[in-house]
Amino acid sequence: MARPSLTPNSSGLAVARQALSQQGLTQVELVRELECSRQPISNFFGGKAIEQRLFMAICQRLGLDWHEIAQTPPTGSRSIATTRSKDTQALVNHYRHLVHAEIAHRCGPIRILGLNHPIEPEDIYTEVKVLEKISADRWQTIDDSMAETQIDDRWSLGKVNVTRISGINALTKYQHLILFGKPGAGKTTFLQHLATECDRGNIAADRVPILLTLKDWAQTDADTALVAYIDRRYGSGTNINEWRQLFQAGRGLILLDGWDEIPRADEAQILDRLREFIKEFGDNYIAISCRIGAWEDTYGFERFTEVELADFDDEQIAKFASKWFQDRPHGAEFAANFLQELARNPELKDLVVTPILLPLVCLAFEDLGSCLHIRTRLYQVGIETLLAKWDNRRGIERDPIYRWLSPELKIQLLATIAFKTLQERQYFFSGAVVEQYILEFLQQLPDIDPRSISPIASRSILKAIVAQHGLLIERARDIYSFSHLTFHEYFVACYLIPTPTQTPPPASIEILLAHLDDGSTWREVWLLAVELLSHGDLLLQPLQQHIHELVRTHPDLGDYLRQLPQIAPELDLMLTNLSPQAVLALRFDIDFDLDRHRTVAFALDPRSSIFVAASFYHRMLGIDLKTAIDRAEADPQISIAKTANEAMRIAIENVLEDRKLAIENYQKLESLKKNYERENDLVSHEEVLNKMATDARIIARSLLRLGDSSQKSEDFKLILKKYYVRISIIVECLQNRDCQISQVERNKLMKFLFKS
Repeated sequence: MARPSLTPNSSGLAVARQALSQQGLTQVELVRELECSRQPISNFFGGKAIEQRLFMAICQRLGLDWHEIAQTPPTGSRSIATTRSKDTQALVNHYRHLVHAEIAHRCGPIRILGLNHPIEPEDIYTEVKVLEKISADRWQTIDDSMAETQIDDRWSLGKVNVTRISGINALTKYQHLILFGKPGAGKTTFLQHLATECDRGNIAADRVPILLTLKDWAQTDADTALVAYIDRRYGSGTNINEWRQLFQAGRGLILLDGWDEIPRADEAQILDRLREFIKEFGDNYIAISCRIGAWEDTYGFERFTEVELADFDDEQIAKFASKWFQDRPHGAEFAANFLQELARNPELKDLVVTPILLPLVCLAFEDLGSCLHIRTRLYQVGIETLLAKWDNRRGIERDPIYRWLSPELKIQLLATIAFKTLQERQYFFSGAVVEQYILEFLQQLPDIDPRSISPIASRSILKAIVAQHGLLIERARDIYSFSHLTFHEYFVACYLIPTPTQTPPPASIEILLAHLDDGSTWREVWLLAVELLSHGDLLLQPLQQHIHELVRTHPDLGDYLRQLPQIAPELDLMLTNLSPQAVLALRFDIDFDLDRHRTVAFALDPRSSIFVAASFYHRMLGIDLKTAIDRAEADPQISIAKTANEAMRIAIENVLEDRKLAIENYQKLESLKKNYERENDLVSHEEVLNKMATDARIIARSLLRLGDSSQKSEDFKLILKKYYVRISIIVECLQNRDCQISQVERNKLMKFLFKS
């Protein structure tokens, strides 16, 4: 299909030249800004025809209406006015050709937050999936929500047990859709994709795609019928009867973006005009997007089916990463490393289920090769994006229900809700609970209008937070949570560290110390709190004193620490290859009783993979530990293994090839490996690899234990666990480049590790 072109009329050309001069631009600068060649710019200002897409881009850059600048097509140009009543297909063909340039322009290159250049949406587009049952419409208890999303002692809040189907299939199936989604869920991108695919003839090739922003309609022609507005935007403004014939035949794909962005004053008028259109032209495919929580049940679109954009699942994240990194050197390897980091770090994976935040994490990984040590900065940018940047960038003003709260006060409010709910171990909470917290927060503010302090105001603010920002979301009917567990944890850290440049309040330190043994969520709060401080040792010193007290009050723990250098003397051979602290960490938990992932040892020295493999060889093959260490050190794959599970996978393969392996142990390991290989790819699927490595460790440990912890009482093992948890927090902070700790203090803390 030849690309349509436009020519500036004489008066329009004069206006364009004047606009160029008034804005202090040159044609060369315009070439650079529009990222095109010089020829079309030169032709435009020479009064010659150029590609319609570029014609419109030039006008947009100069702040001009391209309809007023372009020549009216000559009377001899192709027209189907005489045949429109006879040949609907000819009408469809004509208008598909007519809208092509506008669709290409509206769905052209975009700037992603954090990226300094535009990219083609289709280069990174990932198939959208929708939930056929709206999450907020489900009836669930809080216990149901926790059971649905729990993974170990964390919650994967993007996990919802509702059937997902392709977004395109949903439109085909239902014809009329209300498309709900959280902020940044990809509603606009999906509608643009539908318009582009229809324009290209890949879907609905017998229909004319129409993509409109409802805010633009409301602000320019709210009193105009939709069919007339479409004629103005996509036609000449004089062919309304042809558009009516087209829509009466049901040959339109009408995509209306951003119901929640319509100014409140124009909403009733737009609603009336839209109802009129649907009543007259209901045989067309129609999709309306809206932020979840901003839709009123009173709108009354009876013929429409409501669906909700689902958070990204593992498959979608993998496809996006593959596309994102595909043009980088070693792109496939980069994408694989990125996915492995997500698999090993649930805090990051929890964040990237939201499409607007996934590119942010990809950009950070691309620059640094890891995102582990910039979590607070990632969360800050993510929250700023959802709280303000996303709307500000598109010029959207939301309902002023709580606009009088500054961004800082909004963050304080969310931090208060986060802390109070986590204190009660509430990851999911009722609307009444959070409304009460909002009311209590408002009552503490000085100089506030008393009318703003009421249960009704609290309810309205809760609805506004859900609809406008997506930081709190309705999981089921009147059951809420933070959109990401990482945000919940980050806001708690903000509550406890109100002034990052000062010593934390004694109450905050007391609270953090009291929750040291309360699972991964409070552990993450600890790590984030240290990151927030301008001097991380302001929290680590109290933690060090707390550990001293633990050792002082448990003399048997002190005895154990003093005996560490004598456990498995063969490990002295590794002191030349591993840091002394890493060797102590391996000795402390030599039989994996506390931490099967060897978290502390790997944080202190990634070459701990050598001992992971060596101890497995020693137990499974019956060879002495010195020989096992030599064998592991000689294997280059083991030396570069990044995790204990990865080292175990290599060690299992090596052991299965060794003739010294007893037949009964060979059968156990071979059966184990085959079972997990059938489940998934062991190299790339961290969860499956973890299961296999854990089961293999159990087999090996049943054959031989290297330490004597099996002789210790359960109470003593509990004390060891408490000590290990506290030490692991210090180690992770020391390894975190974003934790601001002086070198002197770092050295002191390193010497403190695993010492009595």
